Amino acid sequence: MPSVNIPNVGTVNFPDSMSHDEIVHAIETDIIPKSQAANAPVAAQTPSPKAPQGPSIGGMLAGSALGAGAGLMDPVAAVGQMVGSNSAANLKKAMMEKAIAMGGAGPAKGGELAGQILPMLLAPEIGAVSKLGPLSQMAVKGGAQAMATPTEANPEQGYLDYLKSKGMQGLEGMGMGAAMGKAGQMIMNPTVSQGMQQLKDLGMKYFTPGQLMSEMPVIGPMAQNIEKKLSSLPLAGSMITASLGKSFEDFNKAMGNKILAPLKKKIPDNVPAGKQMIEYIQNKVGDLYNDVLQNASLKNDFYDKATKTLPQERLFNALANTTKNLNPKQSNIIEHDVVNNILNDLDMQKYYNGEQFRNQEQYLSEEANKHFTNGNAVMGRAYQNFLNAFRKELEIQNPSAAGMLSKAHAVFKGLQPVEAASAMRGATEGVFTPQQLEGRIAQSAGRSGKASGTGENVGLSEAATRILGQNVPDSGTAGRLLAASLVNKPAASLVEAGANKLTGMLPLLATGAIYNPASMRVLTKMAQDRPEVMREMAPAVSGALSQLGGALTPEGQ
Repeated sequence: MPSVNIPNVGTVNFPDSMSHDEIVHAIETDIIPKSQAANAPVAAQTPSPKAPQGPSIGGMLAGSALGAGAGLMDPVAAVGQMVGSNSAANLKKAMMEKAIAMGGAGPAKGGELAGQILPMLLAPEIGAVSKLGPLSQMAVKGGAQAMATPTEANPEQGYLDYLKSKGMQGLEGMGMGAAMGKAGQMIMNPTVSQGMQQLKDLGMKYFTPGQLMSEMPVIGPMAQNIEKKLSSLPLAGSMITASLGKSFEDFNKAMGNKILAPLKKKIPDNVPAGKQMIEYIQNKVGDLYNDVLQNASLKNDFYDKATKTLPQERLFNALANTTKNLNPKQSNIIEHDVVNNILNDLDMQKYYNGEQFRNQEQYLSEEANKHFTNGNAVMGRAYQNFLNAFRKELEIQNPSAAGMLSKAHAVFKGLQPVEAASAMRGATEGVFTPQQLEGRIAQSAGRSGKASGTGENVGLSEAATRILGQNVPDSGTAGRLLAASLVNKPAASLVEAGANKLTGMLPLLATGAIYNPASMRVLTKMAQDRPEVMREMAPAVSGALSQLGGALTPEGQ
């Protein structure tokens, strides 16, 4: 058996059957390579670097506290810069660098803002500032905070340049303070326009986004007009139109509830706006009259001790006052009618029971409405004024029922213009628009009442017309395309192209999410109401945000 001494391996015995060449080949290709691999030094493994760790909770608290201390130095540093010294500003800068190293930039900057705002929050309010309007107060607070915030030190900047930069910082602080303070006020205690407040007090709960924005300066009319234009889109437009219709129905029912308020009743949820609502109110008034009038009467010989007059004298005086401003033809018409059908009839009958009085009252009301409908508001008001005197006579003669009669008459009076508006052409299923009601109320109020806004519900109907719109827009595209074509043909194409884009799936989903009764109710609530605790906190929150705006001005960073 041949033996071979191999360097770094030792003696290796080979079988007798292997030839010399086979032994050499085995040594070179197998034995030596394996020996080298086994004796090769193991390379040292480089440990993977560890991810840097953020500051500890203790470090963040310490950094925040140090940042607050740096923020508290702002007034001193700002005053120092005004007199030409950057010592305090440099010290503050060093404190902030250390605070960031200790706790990170977020906690340090948060602490700094808290320290900047705290002195101003605790400072007593200056009397002259308290006399300013809310927005001006916010601007002053933001400007004062900006002036009390030091600027970044710039050795190359001259003192006059510094003063100019400081003045700009103060102006920007006023703008930022007013903007952020106003945002806080809108979040905590939104301001509602007078017209919107009237509709809210009326009891309306459903408004579209365009209607909610309608009274905002500049953007309000634009938003309302855009919403109206979008209502002409296919599919999405029908959702918007339905929501606009919902707001009109809400207005109708709110008016119905206002009419029934003297009776302490409301329109039930299952009674829809329109003809059924009018019938419901009519039935309630009728039921009340039946209950009261069955024991009431009107006599032609009832002596009123207060005025020492009889009914005929009182009613003839009322007729004379009613017709004194009419022309002769108008006076003759109403005097002939009232004398022959009311006064002479009462004189002949001697006595009206409740049902007879009710018939005569309805006759006078129908005559008034007939003249209003025909556009003769002067004659309509004349009949209406005598009707009021006729009702007053019934109250005088039936003092025990006067309270209930007064309520019934109030309901009847409030119902008249609503009933007339509901019967107008264009009132779909009896649902009237604010403009239709405004016209009827204006007729009842007369020119002087309309001009002064003192007529019954004149201001309310005008506010509803402004906010809700004059009518529910149709669902066609003619108006949209015609408006664009009046400018030029390309504009019409662009509008149509935009309309097509807005009928895609995502816009349709977005429109459906906004224009539905539940969303309308939520949006209305968000735009108008806040819990009392939020309203009480509004001045403090808006004041703090005003100062934060001043502290965040670019020059103050």
